[in-house]
Order: sequence, then C-alpha cells, then structure tokens
Amino acid sequence: MPAPLPTDTERQRRKAAVEEALRRGHAPPGQTGGTGRKGALRAGYEATGLNGNSAAAWLRTETAERDAGRPHFVPDWSLYQPPKPRIRVTAAMQRGDAPLPWQSDIDRLRAQVQKAEAAKRSEREEARRLQARVDELERLLSVHEAAKGLLSRDPEPWPVREVDHGLPGTPLLHVSDLQYGEVIQAGEIGGINAYGPEIAKQRYELLIDKTLELCFDHQVTPDYPNGLVYASNGDMVSGGIHDELRDTDDPGHILEQTFDVVDLQARGAARLAKQFNRVRMYFTPGNHGRLSKRPRSKGYGRDNVEYWLAVLVARRLSEWGVNNVEVIVPESGDALFDLHGYRHCFTHGDRVGSRGGAGFVGPAATVSRGMQKIRQYYAELGAPLDYVHFGHFHDSMKLTWGYCNGAVAGFSEYAMQGRFAPRTPAQWLLFCHDRYGISQQWEIQLGEKPRLNLQEAA
Repeated sequence: MPAPLPTDTERQRRKAAVEEALRRGHAPPGQTGGTGRKGALRAGYEATGLNGNSAAAWLRTETAERDAGRPHFVPDWSLYQPPKPRIRVTAAMQRGDAPLPWQSDIDRLRAQVQKAEAAKRSEREEARRLQARVDELERLLSVHEAAKGLLSRDPEPWPVREVDHGLPGTPLLHVSDLQYGEVIQAGEIGGINAYGPEIAKQRYELLIDKTLELCFDHQVTPDYPNGLVYASNGDMVSGGIHDELRDTDDPGHILEQTFDVVDLQARGAARLAKQFNRVRMYFTPGNHGRLSKRPRSKGYGRDNVEYWLAVLVARRLSEWGVNNVEVIVPESGDALFDLHGYRHCFTHGDRVGSRGGAGFVGPAATVSRGMQKIRQYYAELGAPLDYVHFGHFHDSMKLTWGYCNGAVAGFSEYAMQGRFAPRTPAQWLLFCHDRYGISQQWEIQLGEKPRLNLQEAA
C-alpha cells in the first residue's frame, strides 16, 4: 500500500523551497551549468530540513498526481534562468593583444549563420533553376504543339525527275559545325582564326551567297527541276558541353544560341526557296546540341536542340508563308535518302564506331574507318550506301566512300592544343546527277587560308 501523501501545507512548503532554489540559479533536473554543484530539486529539498535523497521520490509522486488530473505541487521549472558566464578580461585583452574570451563563440556563431544563409541561397538558386527548366520545357512543348504537321519524320520518297544530260544536277548543300556561341580568341592561337556571333553570321550568310552564286552564275544551264537539298548535319550551336565553353560562350545559354541559329537558318532557307522551286531540309543532331551532361544512346535524336532547331525553323518558315520548303527530322539521327538513284547517308560523326588518335595522317584514317562501318551497318540491313557524309571532325575531305565537312567555326584553341592541322573554314556543295553520281564538288571557302600572325603570336 503506497505511503500517504503529506498535508497540502507540507507539499506547498517543499514546492516553494525548490522554486526558490530555481530563482537562485540552481538547475532543474536534466540540466547542467547552474549555480553550485547541486540541482534545484536537491538544494530546495534540503533547505526544508529533509533528506535530499528522498527528493526524487517526492517529485515522482507529485508528477503522478498531476498526470492523474489531481491537485499537485510540481515546481514551476520555468523560474530557472541560466546564470550569465563570468568573463575575466585581462590587461592584454584590453590592449587588444589577446582575443576576448567570447570572440571564438562569435566567430563560431557567425560561421553557422553564414552556412545557414548559404544553404538557403543554394536552395533558392536550385528552385530558380528548376523553375527555369520547367518554363523552358513548357515553352518547347508549346512550340512543338504549334509546329505539329510542319515536320516530316518518315517522309515519302521525293519524286525526282531525271536530269537532262546538259543540266548540272541537283545541288546538295552540307551545313555543319557552325558551333554558334563559341568564342575563339585570335591571340590564343597566333592570329590564325577568330570567331564569335557576328563572324558566325557573316560566314553563314557568305555560305548562302556562294551557294547561289555557284548554282546560278557558274553553270552553263542553271536549271534545277528538283530543287535543292539542304543537310543540317549537327553542331549548329556550341552548347556549352564543356566547362571552358560554358565559361566563354557568347551568348552563354544553349537556348539563346538556338534561337539565333533559328533566325539564321530560316532566313537562309527562305533565300534559297526564292531561287529554287523547292528545298528539302534534313536536320540531324550533333554532340554539341545535346541536352544531357553526357552523351546518351536513348532519345539521341529528341534529347538535342537540333530537333527543336528544326521545329522552330519549320514554324518560322510557315509564319513567313514559305511553303516550298520541307523540313525532315529522322528520329534515328541518321538522314538516309535516294537522289537520282544514289543513296546518301548524313550522320554527324560522333557515333560512327571509329575512334583513335589522329596520328600523322590526321583524322582521315578515323573518318575512313567510320564511313566503312556505316556502310557495313546499312548493307547488313539491305540498304547499301553510295555516299556517307560526316561533320564533327572539322576537316574538309573527299574520301573513297564519301565526304567529311569542314567547320564554319574554323581552327580553335582546342585544335591548337591537339596540334591539329589548321584548316580554312569550309563547307561542301555537291551536285548530284543521275548519270554521273556526284558530278561537281565545290569546297566553299568561308575564310582566309590560315597564316600565323607573328604579332599575335608574340
């Protein structure tokens, strides 16, 4: 049978003694750092003349009474105020020769505040980044929905009329490696080349000018019943896929680069469409336009701004009323088509199954192996190729199995680091004929032949 409770007067006396100990700075149960070595419960209990060892049992009884909803005398622990620390300030501290004793606490607390603020700032920045990504995807989705029907995924075979013996054939313009947004500093490569947004626009417009000039001013009979084929074969934007590109690109964001290139290519296509009765544009992706940090196999064609570039170019031409341009985006990332009985394959060149150093022969060996692998791949599928066309390698070449395109951007700091042979910015314009295959090949030069500028190199 439990011991009977003391009288209420005695219980109140014990409670008052404990609360007085709390006011004097003795710590409540479970806390340390108060005045003296004893806690408030023991100090107050002993002040009443009772044995301090029985204080815990009394508190448990009062707590049980409170929890049972009966009158109780549990002390008010909130009366405790931790004592202020005693600080000894020496003469050296007063002179400033020694740190104040609480300086380390201030520094520690400041560091904690800065860390908390940095975490909040990082969270806000991450939230803004995610929101920007959502806005970007929603905008692209709206653009894609608006452009439905303007793109061809699996186009019908292009009805190509036989070319008269005296006509030049059907022009095939290969455009790649504009790498719009990259900035190449002339001083860093001995004055061999310079590149930026304005130079990119000038070189692209020069490419369209020279294409029209070669097609209409340098042919005996400039008649093109089948129009022109335009192959946009990847790396039309810099994309910031490496840290040094992200740090130096202008404009810096891949979408800004894409929108500028949309304007360039749409205006170029519109100019060509005025001179040719029809233009068929193929868009294939390159590695610089990818939206993922690292190259991906799945979604290769869609997870790339080259796809959205095609969408936006098609939409822009439709808005302008240019209705004799067909835009085609093969989902595989390879553009295959027959032209006058010859089968062509355009693929950027970053996934051709051929790698390795350039060696003393330059990239020709790598490109040749890649072309042969592409030919073997499609031959196994019953689609033998006559011509394979690469970009990517920034070196204009005519090889046994096809053509490798130069780069509009031209020689860069990366090329100098690898000691690659300097090349003039160039793009291929080919003429396709049903009797002769490739009947003409024009390497359109878009800049001066690289020459070392001794003043820049000094």
